[in-house]
Amino acid sequence: MMYAPTSVDECLDLIDQAIFEIDDVPMCAADEGDEDWEFSDLLPLYQQLVGELERLHEAVRSGQHAYATGADLPFMAVVRRHRERIPFSNLFEALNRTHLSRIRE
Repeated sequence: MMYAPTSVDECLDLIDQAIFEIDDVPMCAADEGDEDWEFSDLLPLYQQLVGELERLHEAVRSGQHAYATGADLPFMAVVRRHRERIPFSNLFEALNRTHLSRIRE
């Protein structure tokens, strides 16, 4: 099981890591010789997730993010629905566990 961050800085690092992983997908596909069409249907999903992660990053950084609300992060339904197409979905699960718990400011 992947760890869940316990501080704001760790949470921000994990968000940055998730954004990096999303941005890295097209480059990995090109390195492996996969055709663009295989990933073209994933681009809107990945773009949506990057936008959600960027908003989360800003909310965490500015101290506006509410932890331990009892509800999953807004993008978790999408992540779980497409888990098999998101090779780093464990990062999102770790972020969600952090969101559902208390965190050191």
